[in-house]
Amino acid sequence: MFIASTVLLLVAIFILTYYPWVQKKQAHHAIEIVNHGIIKTVAFGVGIGLEKGDFGIVSNTLDFAKRDTGIVYILAVDMDGVPIAEYNPRSLALDVPFLLSLKPENDVVPFSGILVHAASQTFSCEGIPSGYIMVG
Repeated sequence: MFIASTVLLLVAIFILTYYPWVQKKQAHHAIEIVNHGIIKTVAFGVGIGLEKGDFGIVSNTLDFAKRDTGIVYILAVDMDGVPIAEYNPRSLALDVPFLLSLKPENDVVPFSGILVHAASQTFSCEGIPSGYIMVG
């Protein structure tokens, strides 16, 4: 009886720890994929808008990204880290040097008590790197 109880307890512990861990990992991966697509789209749109001198394209691109309810912030900065455009509905304190230090893929960073998948991407104007788009 003791062995059966022990085995049952071990199986229950395994199920209660392993499956939530797998689901969390899959959820993080799904968020990374969405962020990657959004940041590539925004960087491309901003680059084209600046290249053509059409800020309507830049505005439309940012509006497209804002529709995703999971987006906490979008920040566009020039190569010196000076903000060009910002979408920050939760008024998070965005530390630009810190965000630029993150790897271009997704890093999970805490902002005001929430965990955010932060990613950055260089955008170009006429083939010359002109700044960074940061999405979280």
